[in-house]
Amino acid sequence: MQAMEFLVRIRGGGGYGPDDDRTMTNVNVEILNGSKHSVTLETVELPGVTLKDPAGALGLPLIVPPQREQRVAYQQVDIEPLKVPDAQFSGRPFTESTPIVRYRINGARWERVGDDPPIRVGNC
Repeated sequence: MQAMEFLVRIRGGGGYGPDDDRTMTNVNVEILNGSKHSVTLETVELPGVTLKDPAGALGLPLIVPPQREQRVAYQQVDIEPLKVPDAQFSGRPFTESTPIVRYRINGARWERVGDDPPIRVGNC
């Protein structure tokens, strides 16, 4: 299933504060399209985390062409300041929330939560 080959992950971004009291102000959105088709990324949500203008920051809807070499595209999105352990900053896995993404591929609309298998939610 080509929809399984499209994945969005969230990585820690930057912020401020000492190691034991860090506040994150942005996250990195990691986008991978290993399918044979272009994908249109429609929405990205992070429950419990307020993304500041994700549509503008990511250019949604974003057309992601097939990436034969498994290249990963990164986009930075500002968030409302959030206390986060130091281990989640600077491109490391962000575990405070699991992304929910909606996208279109090959005539179908899909929703995916984190790394879980996508669920078909309709046709385009």
